[in-house]
Amino acid sequence: MVAALVDQKAGATLPSWLHAGVGKAVSYRTEGNAKLMEAHKAKVKGLFTKAKVGGFKVGELWSDTKPKDYDTLAVSFGEYLLYGADAEKVGKFLGGFRTSEDRREANVMTALTDAEWKADDLDVAWKKWVMGIK
Repeated sequence: MVAALVDQKAGATLPSWLHAGVGKAVSYRTEGNAKLMEAHKAKVKGLFTKAKVGGFKVGELWSDTKPKDYDTLAVSFGEYLLYGADAEKVGKFLGGFRTSEDRREANVMTALTDAEWKADDLDVAWKKWVMGIK
């Protein structure tokens, strides 16, 4: 249901990793299971803390290879889009997946361009938001 709503907002069919991440993020917030939500937050923060050594980037979500803990990262990024990022940029990002006569192919790169986000800047903003989650 969330996938259909997000696709409607975007005016396009979004990638499955985005559907899954946003869907699960909404589920965690609406379920009302505080223990499940706290466990998720702790896992995400733990991954980000470990990542300071090895590092990972938000772009790994849409790369050809899935990183370890892919699902957790997708949910965290979905949460960021829903609850942490600038709403105007999120709207442009989602709209960047639309095709048209001028744009025959749309993907994450076109979405980032439309939102005026650079992947590295988005990565920094996302990680900063995660570390501030209470």
